[in-house]
Amino acid sequence: MARKWSADVLVIDDDPIIRTLVMKYLANEERVSVSEASNGKSALKYAKKHIPDLILLDWRLPGIQGVDLLVELKSMKKTHEIPVVMLTRKSKVKDMERAFAHGAENFIAKPFSGLELKRKVLENLPNVIL
Repeated sequence: MARKWSADVLVIDDDPIIRTLVMKYLANEERVSVSEASNGKSALKYAKKHIPDLILLDWRLPGIQGVDLLVELKSMKKTHEIPVVMLTRKSKVKDMERAFAHGAENFIAKPFSGLELKRKVLENLPNVIL
């Protein structure tokens, strides 16, 4: 994968407040743009068309659950290399283990801090020069 000079982060969460917080926390990262989706169906459509550099994925979504969306993303040739960071209230060890077993690169438990979000986003963008 070629290195890029900017990053597109897709945040998938049905809660508009969480999506707004992510955008706010990443607003100062001038080479990071944030796209958003409120459900798995629209997220999958976006990811296949635009191939984001990173996905922040909530576990509980309307329709397809986040972990099932993770499995689908990791099984498709076009999207399997996109790093996925789970951003969720489901933070028991068994939940984390399940997410990692299905291909998640990292995990952020809600509630989260802006500093933690920025750190985990930046450390999971290996193909982007920031």
